[in-house]
Amino acid sequence: MSDFTDDIDMDTILRAAMKTVQMIQSDPRDLKFLKLPCGMAPEMSAHLGHIASGYRHTLVVYLHIILERLMQTHGSDARDLQILMIRSLLPCSKQEAISACLEDVLRVPENSLAFIGSSPLVFIVASETKDSSEFEISLQLLLRLWTRTCLGNIGVALDFLRYIQHANFPDWRQALKSRKWDLIVS
Repeated sequence: MSDFTDDIDMDTILRAAMKTVQMIQSDPRDLKFLKLPCGMAPEMSAHLGHIASGYRHTLVVYLHIILERLMQTHGSDARDLQILMIRSLLPCSKQEAISACLEDVLRVPENSLAFIGSSPLVFIVASETKDSSEFEISLQLLLRLWTRTCLGNIGVALDFLRYIQHANFPDWRQALKSRKWDLIVS
């Protein structure tokens, strides 16, 4: 699999990572960016707030992934110090962010319309967690989402995660390549 940094220069990646860190560090209770409609029930606003918090945690997960890969691909480059500085600004470890994301999703009742928005979060948790119980909880959540919505992308995600589980891939990105994921998506 080609490295994601092949097409983007490292300075661009580091600038984008720094901007994302600054956004993550803003007050998580500041939900102005959600542009919630007037008259929305406070209960629904709270549910959407949990989903938004889950997305914030996935940003932390992805930043950890990007920074880890940069360290691997650029070795002892002079930018290592920049990468380490950005990592030090992240609010938690990758696994803590994964666990917090799952907790955010579990705070949303399954009968809430906001619950449907959790499917990408649940997929990310299942793909990145090293905790088998979190993986199993994620599979069960996706199964319930699939049963409730019958959305094809949720079914494909569920099928793919089961494939990862049974094929014992060390990294889900390798499983994507083996399944010709780009053809599945198109």
